Amino acid sequence: MEIHSTERGDCPFWKGLAPLLLIAALSQANVYHVTPSGQAPTGSSGSFVNLASAESAARAGDTVWLHAGTYRTVLKPAVSGTPTSPIVFIAYPGDAPVLTGLDSIGGWSQGPNGIWSAPVSAQVTQLFQNRAPMPEARYPNTGRDLFHPATIPLTMDSATLASSALPNLDSRWNGATIWALIGSRWVAQSATVSGVSSSSVDIAGNSYASNTGDGIGYIGGVLAALDTAGEWVWQNDSVYFIPDSGMSPGQVLIEGKTRTWAIDLSSRTDIVVQGLHVFAGGANLDKSKRCRLENLSMRYLSHFISTVEGSYTSAWTRWTGIDIHAPGIGVGVFGDSNTVDGCDVRWSAGDGITLYGNGNLVQNDTISQVDYAGADENGISIHGNGNRITRNTVDTCGDECVFLFGGGTERVDHNLVYDNGMVDWDVGGIYMFGVDGQGTSIDHNWVHDSHSSDPDNLGTGIYIDNFNSNLSVHHNVVWNCDYDALNYSRPEVDITWANNTIFGARNVTSSYLYSGAPDTSRNNRLWNNLMTVTYGTNANFAALDQSHDITLANLSLRDPTNYDFRPLPGSPAIDAGVSIPGIDDPIVGSAPDVGAYEVGGVFWKAGAGSMDSGAATGILPQTRTSRQDVWSVSGTSIHAVAACDIRVSDLSGRQVARFHLESGQSLDLAGRGHGLAWVDDGHTTRSILLER
Repeated sequence: MEIHSTERGDCPFWKGLAPLLLIAALSQANVYHVTPSGQAPTGSSGSFVNLASAESAARAGDTVWLHAGTYRTVLKPAVSGTPTSPIVFIAYPGDAPVLTGLDSIGGWSQGPNGIWSAPVSAQVTQLFQNRAPMPEARYPNTGRDLFHPATIPLTMDSATLASSALPNLDSRWNGATIWALIGSRWVAQSATVSGVSSSSVDIAGNSYASNTGDGIGYIGGVLAALDTAGEWVWQNDSVYFIPDSGMSPGQVLIEGKTRTWAIDLSSRTDIVVQGLHVFAGGANLDKSKRCRLENLSMRYLSHFISTVEGSYTSAWTRWTGIDIHAPGIGVGVFGDSNTVDGCDVRWSAGDGITLYGNGNLVQNDTISQVDYAGADENGISIHGNGNRITRNTVDTCGDECVFLFGGGTERVDHNLVYDNGMVDWDVGGIYMFGVDGQGTSIDHNWVHDSHSSDPDNLGTGIYIDNFNSNLSVHHNVVWNCDYDALNYSRPEVDITWANNTIFGARNVTSSYLYSGAPDTSRNNRLWNNLMTVTYGTNANFAALDQSHDITLANLSLRDPTNYDFRPLPGSPAIDAGVSIPGIDDPIVGSAPDVGAYEVGGVFWKAGAGSMDSGAATGILPQTRTSRQDVWSVSGTSIHAVAACDIRVSDLSGRQVARFHLESGQSLDLAGRGHGLAWVDDGHTTRSILLER
C-alpha cells in the first residue's frame, strides 16, 4: 500500500501545528470484505467473502472488514499475526456488524397448556425474545429483572432442602437446579434435586456444602416448572416456551444461546478486534499474547445458574486453577500482554473481565450489570503479575466490582467504582483477601455506594480483608458506603493507607482478627487521610500506625456533587501531611496536603474517558488519556476538543506522521494515502481509512 507524502517544511495546515513528518509507505497487505452470507450488500460491488473464508485466508498484516449483519459464528482466526503486522478484524465504517452466540429457533409446534416446542439438539443456556432475555422455568415464577429474581424462604444443608413455601413436588422435579443464598450469603450456591418427599427435597452437588442454614432461593430448569408466559426450558433436545398472551413464536424473533464464545483468540498472538457489537457471547483469550479488543459493545456475555460441585474453595477454578471454561467467564484474558480498551461490557451472570496472566492492560472500559447470579464473581477479577487496570467505570455488580486475587504486582488506578453488593452480603467495591501484593498499588480511584443488605450492612469501599501484605491504598476518594470506607482486617503486614479522602461512611475502618488466627500484623500505616468519620467502636487497631490524619465534620470540598473533591482554599488539610516516598503526588507548598488531592497540583479524575488536568501553576498531569470527548475520527478527519498530540502509524505500529492539535482544530488526511492506518495519542488508538 502507498500513502502519499508531504515534504518537511512549512506546515500546510494551521499556524501552530507541529511540522508534518514524512509519511512513509504503508506495508503491502491483503484486505477482505466480509458479510454474513459472503455476498455483496445491496448496491455494492466488488469481492466479498464470508467470515470463515476470511479467517482462513488472513495472514499477518491483513485487514478483515466486517460489514453490517448478524454473524452466527465464532470469530476465530486460523493463524496469528506478528508484533509488527497484526491481523485486524474491524467494523466497516458506518456499519454495525454483530457477532452472536445465538441461533434462531424455528419449527415450532403447539402443545397443551399454551406450551410450544421446537427441536434444538445443542444445549440452550439462555433464551431471547426479540433480543430480550426470558426467565428459565422455575418456582416461584419471576419477572424479567435478572438482579432481583422472585424467591422463597428455605433452609438447606449439604444434603437436603426444606421450605414450607414449596408446592407438592413429584419425580418430574428430579434433576431440577436449586439456586440459593443462605447462611453468610456472601456467595450464591447451587445444587441438583435428587429426590423428593412430602417434607423435604434431597439434593446432590451442593456447590458450597459447608455453608448451611436459612436463606432464600428458587428451584427450576425442568419441564415441570414451566407454567407461565415468558418461561422456557431446554429438555430432551427441545426448547419448550410459553409466549406472551396472544402471541406465537412465529410472530417474534426467538433465539437460543448455544455457543459460549463469540470471539476466540485462544493460542493466537497479535490479533486486533475492533468496533464490533457482540451479543450473547464472550471473548476467549486463553494463552493469547499481544491481542487487542478495542471499542467493542458487548451484551449478555455469560449466563449460568449451576456452579461447580464441591466445597467453595476447591470448586471455583478461577480461585485455584486456570480454566477459561469455568462458569461465568465473560471476557477471559488468560495470557500475556493483551489489551482490552474502550469496550462497553454489560450483563453477565459471572465476571465482566477475568485476567489470568502477566502484563495485561484493561483501560477505558465500562463494565456494568455483572454477577447477577451472585456467584461471588466481579466486574474485573485480577490474577497474575504486572496487570494494569486503569480509567475504567465498573458498576452495578452482584458482589465486588474489582477483586484482586494476587499473584504479583498489580496497579488499579483512576477507576470509578460504585453500586456493588446488588446480590451478595459482606462486600467491597475493591476487594482483596489473602494476597501478597508484592508492591500492588490501589490509587487514584473514586469508590462510592458500596451496599450490603445483611443485618450489619457490611458494604465497604476498599475492603482489604484478612491475610494481605505488601500493598498501598492511596489517593482514593471513598464515599457513601454502608459500613467502612476502608477495612483493616487482621492479620495484615506492610500495608499503607495514605492520602485518601473519606466521607459518608459509618467508619473510616474497622479491624477484626480472623477467627483462630494469630495476630502477626506489623508495619501498617494510616497516614495523611482526610475524613468525616472515625473508627469502628469495637475495633482493635493493633500494629496500625496512625499519623497526620485529619477528621472534620465538614471537609469543605469544592464541588463533590460534580466530582470535584479538591479542598477549598484555607482548608486545614493544606500542607498538613507528611511525605511518603513512592506515594506522594507532586508536592505544592511546604509539605504534602492531607487527603487525595494536592491543592494547586494535578486535578486527577477517574472512570472511563476521564482525563486529568493541570493547574494554573503549569503542573502537567501524571496521566493523559484521550477519549471521544477529547479527540475523534470522522471519515478521514481528526477533530480535537482539547489540545492533544496525535500520531499516525502504519499497521506495523511504525510512526509515519505526528501532529499537535489545539482545541477546536481539525485535520483532514484525505489524499495522503490509502488503506488502514492507526491514529493514537499514546493512550487511545483508533483506526482511520485513508482511501478505499
